[in-house]
Amino acid sequence: MTIKRLAVLTAILAGMAPHQASAQTTLDMSTPIATVNGAAITQADFYQQLKIYRPTSNPMGGENTESAGVSVLRQMIQTQLIEQAAKADGVFPTPAEVDAQYRDMGLQNDRNSTKDIEDQLADAGLTVDEFKQNEITPQLCQLKEVTRGVTVTDTEVTYYYTVHKSDQFTWPGAAHIKRIQTAKAVDAQAAATKLASGASWDDVYASSSSDKTLPGGDFPQWIDTSLDNPQVKPLIDAIKATEVGKTSKPFKFTTGYWVIQVVAKRPKSVLPLDAVKSVIRDQLLQQKVQSAPSKIGDFQLKMRDAAAAATIVVSDPQYKSLVDQIKNPPPAEAPVEETPAPVTKPATKAKPKPAKPAKHKPAH
Repeated sequence: MTIKRLAVLTAILAGMAPHQASAQTTLDMSTPIATVNGAAITQADFYQQLKIYRPTSNPMGGENTESAGVSVLRQMIQTQLIEQAAKADGVFPTPAEVDAQYRDMGLQNDRNSTKDIEDQLADAGLTVDEFKQNEITPQLCQLKEVTRGVTVTDTEVTYYYTVHKSDQFTWPGAAHIKRIQTAKAVDAQAAATKLASGASWDDVYASSSSDKTLPGGDFPQWIDTSLDNPQVKPLIDAIKATEVGKTSKPFKFTTGYWVIQVVAKRPKSVLPLDAVKSVIRDQLLQQKVQSAPSKIGDFQLKMRDAAAAATIVVSDPQYKSLVDQIKNPPPAEAPVEETPAPVTKPATKAKPKPAKPAKHKPAH
């Protein structure tokens, strides 16, 4: 297990869609599919995780060939072990800490996404409570375990904010748009004429847009209107010339012609320090841990030992071999020691010539 970087909501939500699980209707959802030191993983929780599962890339290249059920149950067992370790060490996150992490994730999501975190979770078939329990809580357990003994001072937080105020905590002016794309100028003009005469956006989009990869033509991310790039200038100019709730005139863009509707505009803003203190603290904690790999290694070894000593029972026969895999993982690879660079004699610099003293006129 490696430390996960927090606040990457898009990585968690991207591509979530229900998986079919026909066996779900014939099973008692309250029956444990597995227990870890007596703690139950129910069929209901297992199938809920299957619904949002997406295979990850194989570290050796290519897709992970492990079945969805094995991958999901493995992760749920490992999560149980991490949470049990956090409870034993007194670092299990409090409800307030989980809520704060959720708020921070929502804040970072809102910088780029036009859709609230709650709406994205609903689209994925998740409730906020499920997301907090199944995603945020185990991530915080892992973070708090790995960063035990690591501190971040208020001075460090304030300094980081000061240095990165303009690039991380200043949100540029931006717009939320929908777009209709056509191959020909005449088709774009026809779409614009229909919209101007009162036709609904959805109807015109359905009948006119040649590219329907975005539902309703809705861009899911805010478009930075301060971009100074000749390639996007036609779009930025159209956004600036169009009022919120109105549609633009057709314009040539990329490989076709666009008509846009401006859904919303957001002015440039600067997030205050108080709003991002916990975000900065998490970033600094992770930076400190990444600069001390031994802490991650110690955590990995601790979890290997916890897995080996755990009482893990899997009731479903098709997953029973997973217990041996978890309790007896392949030996960890020894860290590769880097060969120190040869010490070289610094280049001799020419000695600077002493400056001549300035001449002063005598005072009168």
